[in-house]
Amino acid sequence: MSTTERVSARPVTERRIKTVLDRHQMHYGTDDDGRIGTFHAGHLFRIAGEGGVLLIRTRWHRSVESGRAPVLHTLLRRWNADLEPVLLTPVPWGAGLTVDARAESGGPVRLTDSELYRALSDSLEGALRAFALLDRHLGTQTGALTPTIGLGSTQRALGSA
Repeated sequence: MSTTERVSARPVTERRIKTVLDRHQMHYGTDDDGRIGTFHAGHLFRIAGEGGVLLIRTRWHRSVESGRAPVLHTLLRRWNADLEPVLLTPVPWGAGLTVDARAESGGPVRLTDSELYRALSDSLEGALRAFALLDRHLGTQTGALTPTIGLGSTQRALGSA
């Protein structure tokens, strides 16, 4: 990192997150409590930047046959061994299961705007790749959603995980 970049690295805040999202034309909204959310490929991503900590969360919810649960657990272990975001243990929800994806900076960080954008886009793309992998191996694809994410003025289709 150059001296100029070190000087421009600042703590992560929700205001900075919104500025970076606006600059890159990534659509988002805020709820009544001011929390940031963005919707991609059928998944709501929650983004927070409190106390300098960057946190990005989303949820995969599908109906999975009980006999396929061991396959799901194996996929989660393999993913978590090497890749981010972390996929949390599945939780029953209604007639299906949910798997939460969570990316966190692990503590207060100082990032340049370009580093913050890269962290945001990498986390969103990583979660979408993970969910596409789960869908592919568990036969739970909805078929209506293509895992793509809008980055700036372009749309990139995600490759295989």
